[in-house]
Amino acid sequence: LARVFEATPPIVWVRGNAFQLESLKAVALRMLLHSPYYASRLAELDAGLMVPRQPGPCAFSGPVTILACRDNEGTFRLVEEVKTAAGEGRDSTASAGAVAIRDAEEA
Repeated sequence: LARVFEATPPIVWVRGNAFQLESLKAVALRMLLHSPYYASRLAELDAGLMVPRQPGPCAFSGPVTILACRDNEGTFRLVEEVKTAAGEGRDSTASAGAVAIRDAEEA
């Protein structure tokens, strides 16, 4: 029993539209990773799961300013990831340099 519950952190279940979908995808992905078919084909799951009619990746169409609150732990790490992804995004016309990050308290 300890092997099941201590091997990986639990999946947080959030009941709210897109968040619930992400929680469900996390559960399904973890189950698939342990299935005999994908045990030898882990690379097929590297990109995660996609649900039909789920919105795909999006891109910025111009300069963007993201306001982040220092009191929200992890916020600045997340917006840095968004800034990096902006320069790599498909159909993105905004480079990573066109994404500004500002402290919400100073805005």
